[in-house]
Amino acid sequence: MNNKIADTILEAKILQTVCESGDKAIILNQIDDSWFTTDSGREVYNRIQTIVNTGKAIPSLNVLSCDQSLSEAARALLYDRSNVLTTETDIRAAMEILHGHRNKRLILDVCLSCVTKLSEGEQNLAHVMTILENTLLRCHSNKGIESEMKHFTYSEMEKLLREADENLSASNDKDNIPSGFGVFDKITGGFKKKNVIVLASVPGGGKSAMALQMAIFQYMMGYNVCIVSYEMDVSEIESRLYANVSKVNHSEINLRKLRNGKKELILQRFGEFVESTKTDNKLTFWTPQRELNINQIALELKMKAYDIIYIDYLSLLYQNPKKQMWENLGEHTRAAKIAASSLDAAFVLLAQYDDESNKIKYSSAIKANANFVWAWDYGDREKETGIIEVKQLKARNSTTYPFYLEIDYSVFSFSDYNGPKPYNDKTDDAANDKPDYRKKKNKDEIKRPVKKIPSDTKDSNVTSAPLPEIDKRGIPKMPQLM
Repeated sequence: MNNKIADTILEAKILQTVCESGDKAIILNQIDDSWFTTDSGREVYNRIQTIVNTGKAIPSLNVLSCDQSLSEAARALLYDRSNVLTTETDIRAAMEILHGHRNKRLILDVCLSCVTKLSEGEQNLAHVMTILENTLLRCHSNKGIESEMKHFTYSEMEKLLREADENLSASNDKDNIPSGFGVFDKITGGFKKKNVIVLASVPGGGKSAMALQMAIFQYMMGYNVCIVSYEMDVSEIESRLYANVSKVNHSEINLRKLRNGKKELILQRFGEFVESTKTDNKLTFWTPQRELNINQIALELKMKAYDIIYIDYLSLLYQNPKKQMWENLGEHTRAAKIAASSLDAAFVLLAQYDDESNKIKYSSAIKANANFVWAWDYGDREKETGIIEVKQLKARNSTTYPFYLEIDYSVFSFSDYNGPKPYNDKTDDAANDKPDYRKKKNKDEIKRPVKKIPSDTKDSNVTSAPLPEIDKRGIPKMPQLM
């Protein structure tokens, strides 16, 4: 068994290679001072970082070994130039070895620290667990502080221009995750990995249904999607999924009252949905049976490579009893922001919305840490018209604008609404340039979307219908509601 937790010779070789390799900046971006176990090694590393942070290029060994700001022991590490690693294979192997040693030290140190805290009577067990969780997340990444920084220097101009050219390319959309709703995706390109998105609505407003609808779209577009649900168990979510993809009324599915060939229709369309992606991506429903926080969820999902993760919903995560609700929710949202970056995934958090105050309940920190915040009401107006107005309370790096979706809660579906602007009230518009949507409308003033209602008569024939087609932008075209 290899119990080694350090290799000072290999540490010196990496430092020398940083100065002489053609990929010196790439190597430096993957390490931090926790990789080095000697004072002289950390001194050389920190000196290189200081030079880089002033906008200068990484010096060669000839120059750095004569740097009088370094101690004699530190300069001695740089004298033997034969230790420079020259091949990509050797550099990669050395980095993996040092990364493993560094992780062993981190785990050993934090375990000893936690044992000490507990033996000394530490009562805040949640605090000790958080220390352990943060260390494990750190171990999963081989990147130090330099991975969190980007330097713009004259010496790196050609590389920076190449990166800018790639970033500005119209085809550079690998980090985009469309929502599946055309109006939003056309203007913004959808969500991005490392984003935090908040879906907020009133109780019974369809937060879970909205999340499931987007998850269905995203699975069909080839993304790996996970719904972490404390709100429903797997059987409940599956029933909603069957209703959504088959357009068979959910109450019939829930009560198992399936007549006139509807069971066969559900099986056919569900099969078409599963195979629609034609790739190995997955849609996962995870219903934890224990209270977890965002860091714990991130640790569980770290190695599963999800592109987007839904949390249903925020108030049902672990709550520290010593803190107020708004403090807990704020901490969860901040943790989601860090976890999204660590997992290279988007996090979608479901939250409660107060339509009277036009605010998310409990915590302004939820909004502060989000990239996008969607909110919608579900009152008499929405129930009567079958249309909701999604208000964007926040859209970082984009504009905030409302858009409309057509809903059918009998099959838990949301789709683009392309009709005339609903809820138009000329009197209110003239008075305030903004209608009072809570004001009761006359039936004649409301334009209802046309829906096809399937016949339940014994003579009705159930026919097969394909799943939604994918348009040129890669967004599913929703079929007309049945």
